[in-house]
Amino acid sequence: MNVLLYSEGCIRENTIVLKIKEDLNNKGYNTRCKISEADLIVFVTCAGTCRTMEECFKWINIFLSAKKTETKMIITGCLADKTIFKNYLEHDDVIIMESNNFYVPVENYIFDENKKDSLKKRLSYSTKFWYGNQALVQFMLEEGCTNNCSFCKHNYIDGGVCSIPYDAALNHLKGLIKTGTKKIILSGENLALYGIDLEGKQILHRFIHELSLEEGLIYIDVNEIAPQNMYPELLEELENNPKVVKVCMQLETASPRLLQLMNRNHTIEQYEYIAKRLRNKGKFVDTVLMSAFPTESYDDLDYTAKFLDENNILCTLISEYSDFDAIPSSKFEQLPYLEKKKHTRYLIEKMKETNRRILLDEVDNIDKSIICDNDNGVIIINFASGYSYRKEYNDAPVGTIITDKPRMLTRDGRFNYLYRY
Repeated sequence: MNVLLYSEGCIRENTIVLKIKEDLNNKGYNTRCKISEADLIVFVTCAGTCRTMEECFKWINIFLSAKKTETKMIITGCLADKTIFKNYLEHDDVIIMESNNFYVPVENYIFDENKKDSLKKRLSYSTKFWYGNQALVQFMLEEGCTNNCSFCKHNYIDGGVCSIPYDAALNHLKGLIKTGTKKIILSGENLALYGIDLEGKQILHRFIHELSLEEGLIYIDVNEIAPQNMYPELLEELENNPKVVKVCMQLETASPRLLQLMNRNHTIEQYEYIAKRLRNKGKFVDTVLMSAFPTESYDDLDYTAKFLDENNILCTLISEYSDFDAIPSSKFEQLPYLEKKKHTRYLIEKMKETNRRILLDEVDNIDKSIICDNDNGVIIINFASGYSYRKEYNDAPVGTIITDKPRMLTRDGRFNYLYRY
């Protein structure tokens, strides 16, 4: 049987897809096929930004038109809501699975089973192994957000914060460290909210502190912190924990006017205060930006670029806004399509210049580097950039800790400083 799995989702959703694909391959299913050859298609949607939603609708229609008539298509993932996909309900060949944690429902359908989800499975599909080994692991500790930004999916998808139980998550990660994990990236939709559904309060600081005590762990990155949800104990832990080396703090824009339209519920002064405290303790701070938000001007873009440059904040991703009628920002005056593209290109060039300067200025402020993929010559250092290393390390095993300065490790001084735009 040919089963085609396609994901427009984030790292967590891609991780689930890879685990389903592994299970299918182990049972003799073929997962390497064209759309026209598939006997079943599993399309995993993403509701992260308006643009990803738009891409999902586009590709779903392409798949429906290109597949065999008798082929069933499962639509699942974060965007899979029957009210959103009501136009597809009349299709006999479309099955909408309303489940973010679609691992078990999809496999139950394919294998004709009636298994139930479990904490063990949730831990598994919340864990992303980078480079095919566990030297570098990304772990989705929390899902959900209560902030209701005007451009966000949580305005039309129900569900509050859902945290992985404290002891289960901690023991899972400690087990990985004991068997070779050197660096952990903690992630979530709004990671600062971790624990409010478990204990009625935010407890991320406690989790980070206890995790960092495990011998063998070198670095911790903390992703997706919303500044409006920062609290004193967490900020102090991020500042003072020597294993915390990078914090990704959501920004979208530095324009005070646009921050209000986005309903971000923090000021740029509050963001700067947190970022400076972290930077003063030697932490790398990075962020994600949004381009082409309704009413955005080039002055807004210049202000944002200047803010990141002056505060030495890396930009790891630029997401271009795309309108979607289920979110509050759809009521604002939208930028024309071509103007959106111009704004995005403009911001990309600005951020390339800033990223290059920051990384070249600070690349030597590194104590240790970790070999994570010797086949492709990749070293993961403490702000998550990849480096090609010199031939004398060709035989070093994955997980090897190197104390040479990163600048001395690279070939021809070439660095991965452009990030992914």
